[in-house]
Amino acid sequence: MISRYYPKFPSLSRSKDFLSLRAKVGLEAFSLCFDERGKGRQCRDELERFVRAAPVTAELAQGAAHAVGVGFNRQASSLYYALGLDAPGGEAICGDKELQYDIIVGLQLPPDYREAKAARTVAERCWDAVKGVVVDNVAKETQSSYYMDNACPILMRHDALGGLSDGTCQKAGSSSKPSSH
Repeated sequence: MISRYYPKFPSLSRSKDFLSLRAKVGLEAFSLCFDERGKGRQCRDELERFVRAAPVTAELAQGAAHAVGVGFNRQASSLYYALGLDAPGGEAICGDKELQYDIIVGLQLPPDYREAKAARTVAERCWDAVKGVVVDNVAKETQSSYYMDNACPILMRHDALGGLSDGTCQKAGSSSKPSSH
């Protein structure tokens, strides 16, 4: 119902009370949607449209990241964190307790996946908050992993390879991995 009436009444986008209610009711509804068998992708796509409806709020994007992570797949969470980073107050997302894990699993996807691109964006924007886990996870990966393909450019840009061996990131990106996503 919110999706139907919200666009017809633009003045609602200026009401903090309405936006808060919209976020609360919407996130509850999407959590229930994810509980329905076989509707995960559809719920994820509809949730993304819901979050993108102006004005995007950091709180809604962060709540959506948690809802999609629990109800669908943690690898998709970075899509929503990335949306919230550009909203007023979005920098607070970098302190989210789930963010570090969600970035790591997002970086494990093929680099051309939307979720991996979003995880790289969030890692860059939240570097001070996530650098420790991004660097630490390198030891758990092989040089030819998707994680290394995604993380190495970030690590090199931030000169974060200090204690790692010189060849850690040399092979990353040099292998061509097919993707169907």
